[in-house]
Amino acid sequence: FVIIFLTQNVYLNIETIDWDIHSYLVAAQDINNGNLPLEQQWESKGPVFFYLYNFLSNLSGKSYINFRIFNDLVLFVISLTFFSIQFQTSRRKLDSVLDTLFFVLLMSITWATLEYSELYSLLFIGFSYKIISNERKKVSFRDLFLSGVLISLSTLINQGTILFLFSFLIILFF
Repeated sequence: FVIIFLTQNVYLNIETIDWDIHSYLVAAQDINNGNLPLEQQWESKGPVFFYLYNFLSNLSGKSYINFRIFNDLVLFVISLTFFSIQFQTSRRKLDSVLDTLFFVLLMSITWATLEYSELYSLLFIGFSYKIISNERKKVSFRDLFLSGVLISLSTLINQGTILFLFSFLIILFF
């Protein structure tokens, strides 16, 4: 978490270059007015994304800096999930730590800001993969259902994540 905090917060005092995050925050605030997402304005993201943005925005006291710090926590949970999946696959702790650090460092590049919908989708995709990839037990109907719900939530955040469904089907087939 210390590495995430140090690498992600270098640009807190600089206005962002792109307009995406700000427009998402504005669209998410419409929920506070009693509207459904996308009811009054159009954005290319799914409705669950705006509920997550609204929740984090309200939790942060509508402070952009606090909002960015809360996104660091989202990245931390994703990193822990990534580490867990990597360690389950390789059984080598050092490789898992280095792979996770590499991912965190890639996310610290200026244009890889944490507030994009793909990161939120990755949270649900990671949990879904973790559920169905447990090698110690046979995948049950409950596991498949929960994994499907998480993938569905992911597609309601960013529609492009439906592509991950194909990899999940391949995993289940083999």
